[in-house]
Formats: sequence, C-alpha cells, structure tokens
Amino acid sequence: MLKRLGIRGRLLLAFFGISTFAVLATAAALYAFLEVGEVVDRITKDRVPSALASLQLSRQ
Repeated sequence: MLKRLGIRGRLLLAFFGISTFAVLATAAALYAFLEVGEVVDRITKDRVPSALASLQLSRQ
C-alpha cells in the first residue's frame, strides 16, 4: 500500500503523524500544568494561613 502512495503521499503521511504527536504532547503538557496548578493552589490554601499565623505569633 505504501508503494502506491508515492513520495508525496508518504511525506504527507509523515507530516500528519508528526503533527498528531505534537498535538498529543501539547495536550499532555496542558493537563500536567493544570494538575500542578491545582496542587499549588491546595498547598497555598492549606499551608499559608498557618505559616502566617506562626509568623505573627513569633513577632509578638
């Protein structure tokens, strides 16, 4: 089947394959960044108030 495509067809198929890989990698990176953002928000929400209270207590 690949012999019937010719050079133009094979190059187009390779381009689509590489483009698909780039789109999948972008989607995976966006998902990872969103997950990291949620974890940072949760840590900030849970830990920062107690750290600020400790700092205020130490100043008194």
